[in-house]
This record gives sequence, C-alpha cells and structure tokens, in this order.
Amino acid sequence: MSPRELQDMEREKRRVDNLERKQRQAQDEDVILDGDRRLVLRSPDGSYWALTVSDAGAVAARPIGGRP
Repeated sequence: MSPRELQDMEREKRRVDNLERKQRQAQDEDVILDGDRRLVLRSPDGSYWALTVSDAGAVAARPIGGRP
C-alpha cells in the first residue's frame, strides 16, 4: 500500500471514529430547549404536537396539524 493510501485510510478511520463518538454523545446527553424554540413531536398518525411546560411543571400538548 502506498503512503498516500495509508494516509487516506487513517483519515477515514479518524472521521468514522469522530462520527461514532458524536452519535454516542447524542444518545447520552440531555436536550435542553430554551428561548423561542419548541419541542414538536409527531404522532403515529402523522399529526404534529407542540409541547409546553408551565412554571408549575404542567405539561401540555397542542396540536399544530401537519408538518410544522
């Protein structure tokens, strides 16, 4: 194998390792939304729901119809 091919393989290995590390972090970290961002979930029937939490901790889901 040429030195160039070895460098390319090492670069690709680092890229894949970084991608795998980011995927693991995404699974292990909390997601915090603040400011004007909202949490939107899609139900099995394809409807979209916006979730809100009051200062008292009450969670509410508001239908927002099709794709947001």
